[in-house]
Amino acid sequence: MRTRLVRHFTAIAALALTSVAAAAACSSAAVPPVTGQAPVTATPSTATPSTATPSRTSPSATHSATGPPACMGAVIYKVDASIARSLERPVCIAVGGVVRVEKLGPGTLSASPSNRVSCWYEAGIHECRLIRTGTVTIHISRVPKVGPLTVLVAEASSPPKPSPACISTTKHTVDASEDGPPWIALCVKRDVVLRVENLGPEGFSVDPADTVSCWYEAGVRECRFLKTGTMTITITNSVETRPLTLVVVK
Repeated sequence: MRTRLVRHFTAIAALALTSVAAAAACSSAAVPPVTGQAPVTATPSTATPSTATPSRTSPSATHSATGPPACMGAVIYKVDASIARSLERPVCIAVGGVVRVEKLGPGTLSASPSNRVSCWYEAGIHECRLIRTGTVTIHISRVPKVGPLTVLVAEASSPPKPSPACISTTKHTVDASEDGPPWIALCVKRDVVLRVENLGPEGFSVDPADTVSCWYEAGVRECRFLKTGTMTITITNSVETRPLTLVVVK
Protein backbone atom coordinates (compact mmCIF):
# COMPACT_ATOMS: atom_id res chain seq x y z
CA MET A 1 0.00 0.00 0.00
CA ARG A 2 2.80 2.39 0.91
CA THR A 3 4.60 1.57 -2.31
CA ARG A 4 1.52 2.50 -4.38
CA LEU A 5 1.24 5.91 -2.60
CA VAL A 6 4.88 6.74 -3.30
CA ARG A 7 4.45 5.88 -7.00
CA HIS A 8 1.29 8.01 -7.15
CA PHE A 9 2.93 11.14 -5.66
CA THR A 10 5.96 10.67 -7.92
CA ALA A 11 3.74 10.67 -11.05
CA ILE A 12 1.92 13.82 -9.87
CA ALA A 13 5.21 15.66 -9.27
CA ALA A 14 6.54 14.72 -12.69
CA LEU A 15 3.36 15.93 -14.36
CA ALA A 16 3.58 19.27 -12.51
CA LEU A 17 7.21 19.80 -13.57
CA THR A 18 6.30 19.08 -17.20
CA SER A 19 3.50 21.71 -17.09
CA VAL A 20 5.80 24.39 -15.65
CA ALA A 21 8.44 23.72 -18.32
CA ALA A 22 5.86 23.96 -21.11
CA ALA A 23 4.51 27.27 -19.80
CA ALA A 24 8.01 28.76 -19.70
CA ALA A 25 8.69 27.64 -23.26
CA CYS A 26 5.46 29.20 -24.50
CA SER A 27 6.21 32.58 -22.91
CA SER A 28 9.61 32.85 -24.65
CA ALA A 29 8.53 31.81 -28.18
CA ALA A 30 7.39 34.43 -30.78
CA VAL A 31 3.74 34.26 -31.66
CA PRO A 32 3.29 34.15 -35.45
CA PRO A 33 1.04 36.97 -36.75
CA VAL A 34 -2.35 36.44 -38.23
CA THR A 35 -2.28 36.34 -42.02
CA GLY A 36 -2.42 39.91 -43.45
CA GLN A 37 -1.44 41.53 -40.13
CA ALA A 38 2.02 42.78 -39.24
CA PRO A 39 3.55 41.81 -35.93
CA VAL A 40 3.34 44.39 -33.17
CA THR A 41 6.66 46.11 -32.44
CA ALA A 42 7.83 48.65 -29.90
CA THR A 43 8.64 51.34 -32.57
CA PRO A 44 5.92 54.05 -32.77
CA SER A 45 4.28 54.79 -36.12
CA THR A 46 5.47 57.90 -38.07
CA ALA A 47 2.56 58.06 -40.54
CA THR A 48 0.37 61.22 -40.49
CA PRO A 49 -3.08 60.41 -39.16
CA SER A 50 -5.91 60.87 -41.63
CA THR A 51 -7.67 63.07 -39.08
CA ALA A 52 -4.76 65.52 -38.81
CA THR A 53 -5.65 69.20 -39.30
CA PRO A 54 -4.28 70.46 -42.66
CA SER A 55 -1.83 73.36 -42.57
CA ARG A 56 -3.26 76.81 -43.28
CA THR A 57 -2.48 78.49 -46.57
CA SER A 58 -0.48 81.69 -46.29
CA PRO A 59 -2.58 84.80 -47.09
CA SER A 60 0.02 85.88 -49.67
CA ALA A 61 -0.45 82.65 -51.62
CA THR A 62 -4.09 83.30 -52.45
CA HIS A 63 -6.06 86.18 -53.92
CA SER A 64 -8.85 87.51 -51.76
CA ALA A 65 -12.11 88.43 -53.41
CA THR A 66 -11.97 91.75 -51.57
CA GLY A 67 -8.23 92.39 -51.97
CA PRO A 68 -6.45 94.34 -54.70
CA PRO A 69 -6.45 92.81 -58.20
CA ALA A 70 -3.37 91.18 -59.66
CA CYS A 71 -1.57 93.58 -62.01
CA MET A 72 -1.19 92.89 -65.72
CA GLY A 73 1.50 94.26 -67.98
CA ALA A 74 0.99 97.08 -70.49
CA VAL A 75 -1.92 95.26 -72.13
CA ILE A 76 -4.92 96.27 -74.24
CA TYR A 77 -7.93 95.79 -71.94
CA LYS A 78 -11.15 95.51 -73.96
CA VAL A 79 -14.65 96.47 -72.80
CA ASP A 80 -17.76 95.78 -74.91
CA ALA A 81 -20.09 98.72 -74.21
CA SER A 82 -23.05 96.98 -75.89
CA ILE A 83 -23.38 94.65 -72.90
CA ALA A 84 -25.13 96.18 -69.89
CA ARG A 85 -23.10 95.42 -66.81
CA SER A 86 -21.42 96.96 -63.82
CA LEU A 87 -17.65 97.30 -63.81
CA GLU A 88 -17.33 97.75 -60.08
CA ARG A 89 -14.33 95.44 -59.78
CA PRO A 90 -11.13 97.48 -60.46
CA VAL A 91 -8.42 96.27 -62.80
CA CYS A 92 -4.68 96.85 -62.52
CA ILE A 93 -2.68 97.59 -65.67
CA ALA A 94 0.94 98.69 -66.02
CA VAL A 95 1.63 102.21 -67.23
CA GLY A 96 1.62 102.34 -71.04
CA GLY A 97 -1.36 100.00 -71.34
CA VAL A 98 -4.64 100.85 -73.08
CA VAL A 99 -8.30 100.54 -72.08
CA ARG A 100 -10.26 99.97 -75.30
CA VAL A 101 -14.03 100.53 -75.10
CA GLU A 102 -15.80 99.17 -78.18
CA LYS A 103 -19.28 99.75 -79.67
CA LEU A 104 -19.66 103.19 -78.16
CA GLY A 105 -20.46 106.45 -79.92
CA PRO A 106 -18.61 109.78 -79.64
CA GLY A 107 -19.05 112.02 -76.62
CA THR A 108 -20.09 109.18 -74.29
CA LEU A 109 -16.82 108.49 -72.47
CA SER A 110 -14.75 110.51 -70.04
CA ALA A 111 -11.65 109.66 -68.06
CA SER A 112 -9.99 111.37 -65.12
CA PRO A 113 -7.62 112.67 -63.96
CA SER A 114 -6.40 113.95 -67.31
CA ASN A 115 -2.72 113.94 -66.33
CA ARG A 116 -2.78 110.13 -65.98
CA VAL A 117 -4.73 109.11 -69.06
CA SER A 118 -5.01 110.21 -72.70
CA CYS A 119 -8.09 109.17 -74.74
CA TRP A 120 -9.08 109.38 -78.40
CA TYR A 121 -11.99 108.20 -80.51
CA GLU A 122 -12.48 106.69 -83.95
CA ALA A 123 -15.26 104.65 -85.58
CA GLY A 124 -17.13 103.55 -82.47
CA ILE A 125 -14.00 102.81 -80.46
CA HIS A 126 -12.54 104.78 -77.56
CA GLU A 127 -8.96 104.07 -76.54
CA CYS A 128 -7.41 105.48 -73.37
CA ARG A 129 -3.65 105.28 -72.90
CA LEU A 130 -2.51 105.07 -69.27
CA ILE A 131 0.36 107.52 -69.16
CA ARG A 132 1.15 107.90 -65.44
CA THR A 133 0.78 105.79 -62.33
CA GLY A 134 -2.11 106.22 -59.93
CA THR A 135 -5.86 105.62 -60.11
CA VAL A 136 -7.87 106.40 -63.25
CA THR A 137 -11.67 106.38 -63.46
CA ILE A 138 -13.42 105.84 -66.79
CA HIS A 139 -17.08 106.85 -67.03
CA ILE A 140 -19.43 105.66 -69.79
CA SER A 141 -22.68 107.58 -70.19
CA ARG A 142 -25.29 105.55 -72.02
CA VAL A 143 -28.55 103.65 -71.46
CA PRO A 144 -28.23 100.97 -70.22
CA LYS A 145 -25.28 102.29 -68.23
CA VAL A 146 -21.92 100.55 -68.20
CA GLY A 147 -19.31 101.49 -65.64
CA PRO A 148 -17.60 103.27 -64.10
CA LEU A 149 -14.37 101.38 -64.48
CA THR A 150 -11.60 101.97 -61.95
CA VAL A 151 -8.09 101.33 -63.27
CA LEU A 152 -5.09 101.06 -60.98
CA VAL A 153 -2.11 102.17 -63.08
CA ALA A 154 1.03 100.47 -61.78
CA GLU A 155 4.73 100.81 -62.42
CA ALA A 156 6.17 98.36 -64.92
CA SER A 157 7.14 95.14 -63.13
CA SER A 158 10.68 93.81 -62.89
CA PRO A 159 11.27 91.64 -64.79
CA PRO A 160 8.77 93.28 -67.15
CA LYS A 161 5.58 91.49 -68.09
CA PRO A 162 4.44 91.30 -71.74
CA SER A 163 3.53 94.74 -73.15
CA PRO A 164 1.39 94.16 -76.27
CA ALA A 165 0.11 97.76 -76.11
CA CYS A 166 3.64 99.12 -76.74
CA ILE A 167 5.56 99.58 -80.00
CA SER A 168 8.47 97.16 -80.24
CA THR A 169 9.64 97.66 -83.83
CA THR A 170 13.22 98.77 -84.47
CA LYS A 171 12.18 102.29 -85.54
CA HIS A 172 9.02 104.39 -85.25
CA THR A 173 8.42 107.39 -87.53
CA VAL A 174 6.51 110.57 -86.69
CA ASP A 175 5.57 112.94 -89.53
CA ALA A 176 5.96 116.53 -88.31
CA SER A 177 4.40 118.11 -91.43
CA GLU A 178 2.26 121.20 -90.88
CA ASP A 179 -1.49 120.84 -90.29
CA GLY A 180 -1.26 117.16 -89.43
CA PRO A 181 -3.78 115.38 -87.20
CA PRO A 182 -3.35 115.41 -83.42
CA TRP A 183 -0.95 112.81 -82.15
CA ILE A 184 -2.22 110.12 -79.86
CA ALA A 185 -0.18 109.09 -76.83
CA LEU A 186 2.18 106.20 -77.52
CA CYS A 187 4.00 103.50 -75.60
CA VAL A 188 7.35 102.35 -76.99
CA LYS A 189 10.05 99.95 -75.89
CA ARG A 190 13.26 101.61 -74.79
CA ASP A 191 15.36 100.16 -77.62
CA VAL A 192 13.07 101.64 -80.32
CA VAL A 193 14.53 104.57 -82.30
CA LEU A 194 12.13 107.52 -82.71
CA ARG A 195 12.45 109.17 -86.14
CA VAL A 196 10.89 112.63 -86.64
CA GLU A 197 10.59 113.65 -90.29
CA ASN A 198 9.76 116.91 -92.10
CA LEU A 199 11.05 119.23 -89.39
CA GLY A 200 13.90 121.74 -89.52
CA PRO A 201 16.73 122.03 -87.04
CA GLU A 202 14.58 124.13 -84.69
CA GLY A 203 11.18 123.60 -83.07
CA PHE A 204 11.90 120.36 -81.23
CA SER A 205 11.95 119.94 -77.43
CA VAL A 206 11.67 117.11 -74.91
CA ASP A 207 10.50 117.22 -71.30
CA PRO A 208 12.33 115.90 -69.28
CA ALA A 209 15.29 116.83 -71.46
CA ASP A 210 17.61 114.09 -70.13
CA THR A 211 15.42 111.21 -71.30
CA VAL A 212 16.55 111.13 -74.98
CA SER A 213 19.62 111.59 -77.13
CA CYS A 214 18.91 112.98 -80.63
CA TRP A 215 20.81 113.90 -83.78
CA TYR A 216 19.64 115.85 -86.83
CA GLU A 217 20.37 115.82 -90.56
CA ALA A 218 18.45 117.11 -93.62
CA GLY A 219 15.01 117.50 -92.04
CA VAL A 220 15.19 114.22 -90.12
CA ARG A 221 15.81 113.80 -86.40
CA GLU A 222 16.46 110.42 -84.77
CA CYS A 223 16.27 109.92 -81.02
CA ARG A 224 17.29 107.12 -78.71
CA PHE A 225 15.73 106.78 -75.28
CA LEU A 226 18.04 106.98 -72.29
CA LYS A 227 15.45 106.23 -69.59
CA THR A 228 12.09 104.65 -69.08
CA GLY A 229 9.12 106.72 -67.96
CA THR A 230 6.71 109.29 -69.36
CA MET A 231 7.92 112.19 -71.48
CA THR A 232 6.46 114.85 -73.76
CA ILE A 233 7.94 115.80 -77.13
CA THR A 234 6.78 119.16 -78.47
CA ILE A 235 6.96 120.05 -82.17
CA THR A 236 6.67 123.72 -83.07
CA ASN A 237 6.42 124.96 -86.65
CA SER A 238 5.20 128.14 -88.34
CA VAL A 239 1.49 127.40 -87.79
CA GLU A 240 1.10 125.22 -84.71
CA THR A 241 2.53 123.52 -81.67
CA ARG A 242 1.82 119.82 -81.25
CA PRO A 243 2.72 117.70 -78.22
CA LEU A 244 3.38 113.97 -78.32
CA THR A 245 3.20 111.99 -75.06
CA LEU A 246 5.39 108.92 -74.90
CA VAL A 247 5.54 106.16 -72.28
CA VAL A 248 8.86 104.35 -72.54
CA VAL A 249 9.14 100.85 -71.06
CA LYS A 250 11.83 98.18 -70.98
